[in-house]
Amino acid sequence: MNTNNAIYIFGHMVGVEVENIQDVVKAQEIGFYLSDEQGNGYDYTIMREDEEGNEVECEPTEQEIFERVSTALADGEKVYACMTLSPDWDVQRHANTHLKTNFYVGQQVFLLRDNKIAEKTITRVILEKNEDKEVCKLLLGCDNAYTKDTDVFATKEELVESLLKE
Repeated sequence: MNTNNAIYIFGHMVGVEVENIQDVVKAQEIGFYLSDEQGNGYDYTIMREDEEGNEVECEPTEQEIFERVSTALADGEKVYACMTLSPDWDVQRHANTHLKTNFYVGQQVFLLRDNKIAEKTITRVILEKNEDKEVCKLLLGCDNAYTKDTDVFATKEELVESLLKE
């Protein structure tokens, strides 16, 4: 996935082109919505027979969505991994700002709380540019205050190494 070339899909949805099966797996793991250029997803419902032989409408499994996307890629169709932006954000076609982070929503991270290692889940990521300096703030679990990305680690080992350096 080339995340530097995000495109506007519709509404507040933006997407990056999925180029291969590995990208599909990454996108599904992260929780991105997979769609075509018009925003039509691959998660449309299907009809199945229940135990009594009646046709019932069902949500597709993750594997069925994966197979639909794989078929589209094999047929040369463009597939996009999409995310919805907050309604107070606008999509800008050409911007000079490129903010990056190695953290993502849903990621399990580690930090030091009350002199103990705590494991938390990222629920929100905020990227800002202040005075020519990029800042990443993370909202963790049920916290009501943001934590700087410099205080959070992807693994326990990274956290321990940082403590040993001090």
